[in-house]
Amino acid sequence: MHINILARPDHSLKLFEQLLKIKSEDDVIKLYTFYALRKGSVANNLFPKFKTAPEQAIVLMFFTFITRISNIFLRKIGVNTRENEIRMFRAFAPKAELAKADVLHYWPFYCAGMVKQLKGNKNMRTVAEYYEAEPSFVNSIYDDEYKKFAIKTEKKINTLIDQNACFEFEDNFIVASEFTKKTYELKYPNKNYYVCKYGPAGYPLDKNSDFFVSKKCEVFNIVFVGQICVEKGVHYLIEAVKNIDVKLDLVGPIRNGQEKIFSKMISENKNVKHLGPKRHSEILDILRGYDLFCLPSLADNYSLAVVEALSVRIPVVVTENCGNAEDVKRYNLGLVATVKNADSLKACIMGIKTNFDFSLFNDGLEEFFSLENQLVYPKAVLDVYKMIAGSY
Repeated sequence: MHINILARPDHSLKLFEQLLKIKSEDDVIKLYTFYALRKGSVANNLFPKFKTAPEQAIVLMFFTFITRISNIFLRKIGVNTRENEIRMFRAFAPKAELAKADVLHYWPFYCAGMVKQLKGNKNMRTVAEYYEAEPSFVNSIYDDEYKKFAIKTEKKINTLIDQNACFEFEDNFIVASEFTKKTYELKYPNKNYYVCKYGPAGYPLDKNSDFFVSKKCEVFNIVFVGQICVEKGVHYLIEAVKNIDVKLDLVGPIRNGQEKIFSKMISENKNVKHLGPKRHSEILDILRGYDLFCLPSLADNYSLAVVEALSVRIPVVVTENCGNAEDVKRYNLGLVATVKNADSLKACIMGIKTNFDFSLFNDGLEEFFSLENQLVYPKAVLDVYKMIAGSY
């Protein structure tokens, strides 16, 4: 089986490395990537801080160079650089090489136009992967909050590029959660959707944590990490902790245009503090000082912030519209609240605080972060390749 992967490095490097470890000897898997430098190359040695791709990857250097340079000028005159990237892909990508595969795996945000060109009238086997919920579904959820707080938005999520364009020619789609799958099925029901969960996403379980595990554990300090905005449902979380014996710290920047909303809400609640943005390298150490992590998001494909909290042995509360909810339930990693519902969030917080089995939580952590589950995502993706390659 010959697989070609076409993706940005942040979407694909770890997946590619893991696939190389678990594939059979007869399988050939190639990664075509960009905005990165191949490990060990002259350019990599000259610019060591630039994103590094594995030695086995095929880096589209000419595309990377010419697109980066042209984007500098286009930004100055207000031209959509995403459209420029798609045009450059069409002009400079190695189309013949990419087409020589049993399955081509791609991320449509950048590559839909080119893959459409590649497929043409050919019976080419492809699969698109989405790392976000369906944009119009998400926008419909956000609209209610925008109206409630009179928030003016210049452009809605993902409207600069029609990343759903590939639904015109693509039948196969990889998504990270049942929630994300549902959002696409509502709009595009007659397609093949494959749920490939990220699982621990490479994060190891902190074996040195001094987290006290018992049948009950005091929960007092709560944390949210991320952009503080109505899209993340932070206003519902602030409402939920009113008049209960907990402290809530908000770590992250307040989204532009929403400063007045959250400054007012935070000032009116003495048990809520805004700690501001922190470097990502600090987050795990910061999380260790808390008893509970909450993500009240209105729509979230699969949050790595949740995985980070779990990795330092902190239980979580997420909403049903968070892709992690399935794993939270399956492994007893916390509780799942109703979306857009402060009372439900409060009930979950009190449930963790007063009636949560931390022994089962510890067992669930060990299973979720097990060596076998660390490879759940690449194994699922490899199975999808086999199904698609064998379906023609």
